[in-house]
Amino acid sequence: EASAERRGYTFPYGSLIRNIYPNSAASKLGLQPFDYVYQIDNQKANDTLRISRIIDGYQPGDEVMVYYERQGRLRSGKVKLSNGADLSLEHPSSSDDPFLGVSQSHDRVPDEINGVPVDIVNNGTAQALGMEDGDIITKIDDFELFSWSDLGAAIDNRKVGEDISVRYYRDGNL
Repeated sequence: EASAERRGYTFPYGSLIRNIYPNSAASKLGLQPFDYVYQIDNQKANDTLRISRIIDGYQPGDEVMVYYERQGRLRSGKVKLSNGADLSLEHPSSSDDPFLGVSQSHDRVPDEINGVPVDIVNNGTAQALGMEDGDIITKIDDFELFSWSDLGAAIDNRKVGEDISVRYYRDGNL
């Protein structure tokens, strides 16, 4: 509930999407990382009913209406649920993984800033951008970051060589 409020979501309960598997129902619907699913058919998530439990009540092949929020806009779409057998869960080789060149820092984030404090790995993209240990990444492209998991999702859902926009906070300045 507090996370949804901090992120500015309209509904206090739901599931933040961080990864989409190719050929999944979510992929076919067009869901993207950082979409926030808050309702399936007429069942809205609440403090005791999570989206995953709602989905557990359906069978592969069932068509459901999915309600979600993307960058402040409420959206919906109908999709047929799969059984997962057609999903590729294999991880590509590490040479195909995008690498920003940051590691998790345990520095404190000022109350007025949302973001992820990082330390810089030598010879990485972050160092080439001029970032330094203790910088706080607040946004990657259009996505505000609130946790290390958000940072991972913003990087992991990219391809090596893609352009990236990184906004960060240092010494009182964005």
